[in-house]
Amino acid sequence: MRFSFTECGSRKVSIRVTLPAGSEVEGKYHYTAGMAHLAEHMVAIGSRNATAEETAKARARIGADWNAATCHDRVMYYLSAPADQAVLAAKILADMVLDRKFTDAKDLEREKAVVLSEKQESLENLEDISNEALDSFLCDGPIGRAHV
Repeated sequence: MRFSFTECGSRKVSIRVTLPAGSEVEGKYHYTAGMAHLAEHMVAIGSRNATAEETAKARARIGADWNAATCHDRVMYYLSAPADQAVLAAKILADMVLDRKFTDAKDLEREKAVVLSEKQESLENLEDISNEALDSFLCDGPIGRAHV
C-alpha cells in the first residue's frame, strides 16, 4: 500500500492511496476476476467508524472530493481537499480505505450489481472494447484479461 500527497498549487492537496490489486494479481483463472473492483466499490459503504453518510458529510465539511479506480495492477483511491485540510482529509481517506465495513450482505449484493453493470457498459463502449482487445493481443497473462 502506498500513500502519496501532491500539492496542486498552494490551495489544494490531492491524496492517493494505491493498493497492489487488479486482474494482474487476482490469480491465473477468472474465478477471482473482479474482486479488486468490487472491493473498490465497498469502500463507499462506510467504515467501522463512520457510515457512508457521515463520511460524505465529513468530506463536504472540508470541501473534499473523492473518487476511485481499478486498473490491471492497482486500485487507487483519491481525495482532493483544500491544502489547509490535508491532515483531516488524509484521516478521512485512511478510515475509508483501511477500516472498511464488510458486514452487510445487502451492501455486497448492491455493489456487485453496480460492478456488473459497469462491466456491461464497458462491453458496449468501443474505446473500452479496443483497449481490452489491444491488452489481450499484446499481453499474455493477467494483464491481457479484463479487470472487470
